[in-house]
This record gives sequence, structure tokens and C-alpha cells, in this order.
Amino acid sequence: APNNTVFTFVVDDVEKAGYAYDPSIPPQDSIIYSQAASAVAYETSLGEAFPIPADSEVWIPFTLSETADVVISVYDADGYLVRTLDLGQKSPGSYLTEEDAAYWDGTDDYGVEVPGDIYFCIMEAGYFEAEGMILLVR
Repeated sequence: APNNTVFTFVVDDVEKAGYAYDPSIPPQDSIIYSQAASAVAYETSLGEAFPIPADSEVWIPFTLSETADVVISVYDADGYLVRTLDLGQKSPGSYLTEEDAAYWDGTDDYGVEVPGDIYFCIMEAGYFEAEGMILLVR
């Protein structure tokens, strides 16, 4: 795992792995876990679009806790829908970099370049919905 990465593990049955809890033994500074316990839990969230400000290309990072159909809608400052990014079904995980975050090329649904302005995005993933802001300068 990369440095400064925090993993949270939930141990639901130590005896299943062949260990027994002994309260007389103090907790250890390190943890040994089996391959089965190495799953990472994610929280569904919408990250901050980057770069800030953007001149034409924008990446919208997000994280999913479960498999979901992901749609990000981009609206202008007056509340009109500019672009719909239908990302399809995505698996649980983090989509945080240029390689895997949602990508918006600064155009509307017809391929016309939109002017520099403040835009708002709404991410929908299953029952989750979140809003973000994009600053586009031209």
C-alpha cells in the first residue's frame, strides 16, 4: 500500500482464522492479517474537480462503496443542464486520478465548447447523490 494510506479492518470472527481472543495478552503495535481480511471498505463520495481552475479539461474524482451505475450531470450557473456523463456501472473503489476519474472536455451534449464560468456537477450512484463545483476559465 502507498505511504500514508489508512486501512480499516473489521474483525468479525477471530476463531474462524484459528486464533482465540485472550484478554490477558496486551494489544500489539502491528497486525497480521490473512489474505481474506485484506479487503478495503470505501465510502461513496464525490471529490473536488481538478485542475482548479480548469481551462478545458476537467477530471471529477469519486469513490464508490458498492457497485453502482454512475451518472454525473454538469449544470451552468443558471441551472441549465450542459452535459451528462454516463459512466455506466462501476465497481467499488476509488476513481481519483486522470486515468480513472470522470472526464469532462468542457463541451455541452452537442460537442460545443462552453464558455468560462462556474459550473455545478451532480453525481448520482444508486441512492447516493452529491454536488460539486467546477471553475472553468477560457
